[in-house]
Amino acid sequence: MKGEVKMFKKLIGLLVVLALIMVPLTACGGGDGGGLANVGGGSSIQQPPAPAPAPAPAPAPAPAPGGATDTQPAAPVAKSYETITWPDIIPVYSMSAGTAYICIGAFVDLAAKYMPGVDFLAEGTSGVFEGMTLMEDMGQKGRAAMSIFAADGVYLARQGIAQYDTPYTEIYQGTWVFANEIWLTTPVSSGIKTIDGIKGKRIGVGGVGSAINALTMIYLDEYGVTLDDFKSTYVTYEGANSGMQDGSLDGGFYGGPPPFYQYEDLASDLDVTAIGISKEAAAAIKQKYPYYLEATIPGGVMTGVPDDIIVMCLSNLINFNSQMSDELVYAILEMLYDNLDEYKEYAPRALRDMELENWYNTVSLDMQHPGAIKFLKDKGVYDLAK
Repeated sequence: MKGEVKMFKKLIGLLVVLALIMVPLTACGGGDGGGLANVGGGSSIQQPPAPAPAPAPAPAPAPAPGGATDTQPAAPVAKSYETITWPDIIPVYSMSAGTAYICIGAFVDLAAKYMPGVDFLAEGTSGVFEGMTLMEDMGQKGRAAMSIFAADGVYLARQGIAQYDTPYTEIYQGTWVFANEIWLTTPVSSGIKTIDGIKGKRIGVGGVGSAINALTMIYLDEYGVTLDDFKSTYVTYEGANSGMQDGSLDGGFYGGPPPFYQYEDLASDLDVTAIGISKEAAAAIKQKYPYYLEATIPGGVMTGVPDDIIVMCLSNLINFNSQMSDELVYAILEMLYDNLDEYKEYAPRALRDMELENWYNTVSLDMQHPGAIKFLKDKGVYDLAK
């Protein structure tokens, strides 16, 4: 009996050993690797989780207005003058010399740079009458033309007065460019001190049909002087200079932005001075003739002029004829004002006051080109004239 009990205990011990051996084998055996396994003392080991799925790509940004994105800005909108085209060469008229001629040459240069679709040609004329007549004729023939002339050109031509026998219906004003001051130049030895002091003298009164001559006649009328009161001659600036140098003239009427080259050239050889008008005469002239401006030439700006003098100015405007389309006129003005600083470099003294805010100087609104009106309204400056 004792032997059986002893044998039974050995059998139990063998079974315990076998159980202990089998437990780790079972724990480390096959399976899917997931879940927990308990090994001695009840501790647990967490199997690493499966990797998370990659995030979905972010949506592309919505396009900005005009098709641009944050990384690709919209292309700038082209200016009107960069894209407009015109089939014919467009003449640009002015006097054949002087400030206006410099200004039309500067315009043609500027347009060649910034208006590739339009060709302009600077053409000199004998004066405003010929220039207005050429623009009128071109308009009647269906051809575009423009010009820079004194403001009285379109004003008088449209009404068919003064030297214009019939009204010119094909021409329009555009915008103000510059003003030419007009004064009487005399040698100091002549003894002339006022406009009416020319009585009995020999005086140059500008070229035939010129804007200088037109204002000269207005000066004379305001001072009660007629052509019968002195010996008048129609001469250019060069002719007036020669006449005063050789003694055949006692004076001549000049016009330009002081210091004026022809005047200073004469002053380098001869003791001369410039004579203006009274404040009262200036006010009376402006009342009668709205296309003239009053100005003061400061003392010391011109040789032989120590004190301020009051003068009237010939306002010079850009003009267009009827065959210049609204779109073309708009493009021209946009080009000019967009590049105004560059334009002024050609004639700094004459163009010093040309600004968009001064466009209306001596412009007659009822004679203005529709394309110019649209441009000025779009710029918000049209009402400055009212």
